[in-house]
Amino acid sequence: MVGEAFFLIGLIASVFNLPNEVGFIGLLFAVIGAIIIYRKIKIFKYGLYVMRHGEKTVATVSNITNIDNSDSNWSREFTLKYEASGKTLSYRFSTNSDHRTMAKGQKFPIFYLPSNPKLVFLPKKYHLYI
Repeated sequence: MVGEAFFLIGLIASVFNLPNEVGFIGLLFAVIGAIIIYRKIKIFKYGLYVMRHGEKTVATVSNITNIDNSDSNWSREFTLKYEASGKTLSYRFSTNSDHRTMAKGQKFPIFYLPSNPKLVFLPKKYHLYI
């Protein structure tokens, strides 16, 4: 929703105030919003591809690490273990968004491509529940 809000606010501000500074700031907001929307569409297309052409398995949260970034920002790194093609593989991702519902030992559906089992899509990461 952030990208959409940036885009709409920027578009409205630039349309009504283009000859002055507010209009140019509005254009900047619209561009930032468009970039965020583009990234969302790209992730959505990737997820659909992996879910359609991949296989579903269950991943288990094996480790959660708190990471201290600069400027007092904290993020969490999650390590998930899953079985694919007879092998146990791991998938890591870090986020500073709200993933408090993920706990060590918890299981989630995950999709992977049989041709490359390290290419995965975790619907839970994007707050999709399948």
